[in-house]
Amino acid sequence: MIGLFREKFARGFFTSKGLWLFTVTVCGLSSLFAQPNAPNPVVVDQVTAFYRFHFAHDMGFTRETVKARSAWLTPGLLKICAVYFANPGAPDEVPAIDGDPFTNSQEYPNSFQVGTSKQSKFTALVSVSFRWPDGRKRSLSVALVEQNRKWLIDDVRYPDGSSLRSLIAKSKP
Repeated sequence: MIGLFREKFARGFFTSKGLWLFTVTVCGLSSLFAQPNAPNPVVVDQVTAFYRFHFAHDMGFTRETVKARSAWLTPGLLKICAVYFANPGAPDEVPAIDGDPFTNSQEYPNSFQVGTSKQSKFTALVSVSFRWPDGRKRSLSVALVEQNRKWLIDDVRYPDGSSLRSLIAKSKP
C-alpha cells in the first residue's frame, strides 16, 4: 500500500485535481460514520434540573406551581396551561388533569431517574422513570424543543399515548 502511495505521489497524483478528488472522498467517507444527532448532555441536564426542582417543591398542578417552573417550560406550554387554569371546570366534575401531570400520578413518587434521550436538531425526547415508597415504578417521556439556544419542555408524553397537551386540549370548553 505504501509503495502504491509513493508511486502515485511520484507520478503527480496529488496535483490540484487529484488532491481535490482525494479530499472529497475522505470527507464523504467520514460523514458516513459521523453521528449528526448525537445526544446532547444539556438536554438530559435540563430535565434533571427540572425534576430536582419539582421534587423539592409543591408538586400539585396549579397556576402558581406552573409559574414557578416557567424557566423550564416553553412559552407555548405556559400559554395552554394559563388557558386551562383560566377556564376551570364545574366544581362537581373531576378535572381533566387530576394529580401531577409531570409524574403522571395522583400520589407523588419519592424518586426519579432521568434516562436516555432521542434527539434531532431542534427536538428531543427524554425518558424519566419514577419510584414510589412501595416499590412501584412508572415512566414517561419529556418532549423538549430548542428555542433561543435553550432546551425547554414542550410536552409530557404518557405510556398510554396521551400527553399533557392532549389532556389540556380535551378540557377546553
